[in-house]
Amino acid sequence: MSTVLLGLDALMVGLILLASLDYLRVNQFLERPWQCAAFFMLAIAAFGLLFERLGGVSPSAWAVLFHLSLIIYAAVHRCEIFDRDWLWTGAERRRT
Repeated sequence: MSTVLLGLDALMVGLILLASLDYLRVNQFLERPWQCAAFFMLAIAAFGLLFERLGGVSPSAWAVLFHLSLIIYAAVHRCEIFDRDWLWTGAERRRT
């Protein structure tokens, strides 16, 4: 059971890390400084937790439940969190 929780928590922490990095990619820090700071700290914490889980530290059931609730919240409110509908093609970066 511990191995299942470890794998499930590592997967969820990886998803949280990718979502927070995607939020930071889309939004500018000067437009939303507090949200960007929160997502930056979330990305750092998720990165550290991912290495901890890959190192074999077993999570508690409460930590897995917390990460699952965070993913469900982000999935329900994804339109509010990621409110910009543009793709990262790199065209804006190449124009400058």
